[in-house]
Amino acid sequence: MKKLLLAVVAVVLSLGSSLAMDPIEKGTYMLNPQLLNLGGSSNTFKFDGGPDVDLKQFGFTFMGGYAVMDNLLSTGQLGYQYMKLEDLKVQVASVGVGAKYYTPMNLFGGVNFLYNMGKVKPKDAKVSFGELRFDVGYSLELTSAVRLEPTVSYGLKVLGGDVKIDGTEVTTMKYNGFIVNIGVSIFL
Repeated sequence: MKKLLLAVVAVVLSLGSSLAMDPIEKGTYMLNPQLLNLGGSSNTFKFDGGPDVDLKQFGFTFMGGYAVMDNLLSTGQLGYQYMKLEDLKVQVASVGVGAKYYTPMNLFGGVNFLYNMGKVKPKDAKVSFGELRFDVGYSLELTSAVRLEPTVSYGLKVLGGDVKIDGTEVTTMKYNGFIVNIGVSIFL
């Protein structure tokens, strides 16, 4: 039994080391365009006293980063999302900062703070809110400099969320949900 267990451990360790990617060295730059919400979204918005409203959305994000130490990147991002909440259409631009850490087993995790601002049609309302987003994903090494990175993120509103029409606050929104992303990271 001990020999079988030792053989299983040896196989797992050898597979793990053969699948492990090269570390991202300190001083490396990363470019990471992403498409958001491929395959749908499970975000929910809630307005004062009203029921939860399911959200359909699609967007893109462009993230850049710099490796401040091996496998740890400081990141910045710009994004755009189009959302549909029943009969309302929301267009949101976002800017954010964060950090992303890669493990030797091709997994990564990240945390980002995003500031989102946009318009709600047909009401001509303005909305802005701060969002904290947590990411987990898998990094599939295509070449030594290019990786395919599917990601699942969880975002929640941490500040703001006031909807204003002509400068007058009309409601406060709650927001949280999961987002599915797919991106390609290019390391320079």
